[in-house]
Amino acid sequence: SVQPAVAHSSLLAPQQTQLLAVSRGFGFPRFIVAQTVAFQGSLPILHLLTCPDAATPYRIAMSAEMVPPATVKPFDPLSHGSPLVNDGAGLAVAPAALLKAYAAWMAFPAKSVITPPFAADSFSSQLRGRAAAAAKAVATQAAFSQVHKVVTNSAYAVRQVSGDALVFGVIERTDSFAVKPGQIVNTVANKAFVLLTGKKTVTKAASITTLEFLIFAVPRSTGQAMLVAAREQVVAGSGS
Repeated sequence: SVQPAVAHSSLLAPQQTQLLAVSRGFGFPRFIVAQTVAFQGSLPILHLLTCPDAATPYRIAMSAEMVPPATVKPFDPLSHGSPLVNDGAGLAVAPAALLKAYAAWMAFPAKSVITPPFAADSFSSQLRGRAAAAAKAVATQAAFSQVHKVVTNSAYAVRQVSGDALVFGVIERTDSFAVKPGQIVNTVANKAFVLLTGKKTVTKAASITTLEFLIFAVPRSTGQAMLVAAREQVVAGSGS
C-alpha cells in the first residue's frame, strides 16, 4: 500500500511544465532548459539540466524563480536544438565577465562598479539592503562584511533565436562577522546558522556561506544584461 499524497505537498509534480530548449547535435555536454509553475499564482521557475558525458545522467544544475516582470525570449525549435555560447562571441558582455561584475556590485561594504554591464534589479537591491540592515543590527557587537565570488566554471550560456543568450551562473556569498573583544553574540534567532554549526553563541567570529543561482538575459552586440531569475541557498556556516 502507498500513503496517499497530500494535496498541498511540495513533492507533487508541477501543474505546468514547458520545455524551452535542448542542446544541438549529439556531442557533449548536453543541456535542457525548462520552465515550471508549481501552482496557480506562483512565480515560474527556470531549470537548467546538464549532462557532461554519455555515462552521466542529466542532473538539475540549478532552479531559480523568475523575477517579475522578466520574460524569456524564444529558442530554436526543439527539433533543431540550441547552441551553447562558449566564449561570449556576439554578445554585449561575455558570461564570465558579467558574473564577475555582478559579484563585485553586490559586495558589502559597497564597491563602485564603473558602467556595469547589467541593469538594476530587485534581487540585488534587496540583498544590498539586507546587508546594510545586518551591519547596523550588529554594529555594537561585531563588524559585518560580505564577499561575493563566482563559482568556477558555473557560467552556462544558451543562444536564442534573436541572437541574444540566456546565461546561467552561480555566485558564492560569504557573510562574515568579526566579533568585537568582550562581546558575546547570541545566534539563536538564526536557525540556519544554528543548524549548520550547532552554535547558539559566538565570541570571536562567524560566517555563513550562501549560493546565489542567477539567470540573465544578455543581448547581442549592445545593451545591458537583465536579471531573469534568482534564488539563494544557505550551504555552510562556521563560528567560534
